[in-house]
Amino acid sequence: MREHGLRPTRQRLALASLLFDGYPHGRHVTAETLFGEAKADGAEVSLATVYNTLHQFTEAGLLRQLALDGSKAYFDTNPSEHHHFFLEEEGQVLD
Repeated sequence: MREHGLRPTRQRLALASLLFDGYPHGRHVTAETLFGEAKADGAEVSLATVYNTLHQFTEAGLLRQLALDGSKAYFDTNPSEHHHFFLEEEGQVLD
């Protein structure tokens, strides 16, 4: 995180672990999904903190924000340029 100009706070480290650990090919999440995962993992974070962290990670180049269905923002842990498919019925994003 420091290499990208971010201070590694407890909340950022917990969210980064959920976002990146064990996902070598990347993943797509919404703030609400990540918030649920964080709560289930025992992390003490608010939904506002999750939103702020996702936007900070995006600004730092660690994530890419996708606006696919107009109502939700998805965040991709693979920030490189590539195509996406949105499966409307499942609410799922695929590379």
